Amino acid sequence: MLTEVDATQKRTVRVSDLVPVQRGDARGLTGFYLVVGWIVGGYLVAALLGVASGARPPTPRRAVFRLAAVVPYSILSGLGGAFVVDQVLGALTGHFVALWWLGALLVASGPWKLEGQMDASSAEWLAVVVPTGRECT
Repeated sequence: MLTEVDATQKRTVRVSDLVPVQRGDARGLTGFYLVVGWIVGGYLVAALLGVASGARPPTPRRAVFRLAAVVPYSILSGLGGAFVVDQVLGALTGHFVALWWLGALLVASGPWKLEGQMDASSAEWLAVVVPTGRECT
């Protein structure tokens, strides 16, 4: 339809991408899937740490231990995700260090948020929030 209008008005349409996708990212979805993977990984670590601590009531000492346990995982997960999309796939190149630390912060944000909202019923809270992705207030 647009070509017919162009022909009657003796005009041409030219489409150009201001920021085209990179060679390894044909449909432009790599960033989306990378962030989803980082967020899900962070929540799974939070669930694992919650289950590993058992049914004992949370204390400040346990909270510090859980938050400290998330840091190495977050750094390694950010590094792994950035390495795959930059070096292996060639989908998001040129921002390796920024992607690495963005990924580390995204992975750590889930467990840190959960830890900040836990109370004596932490196991029940995790059972509702992690599968559904929303809080029940």
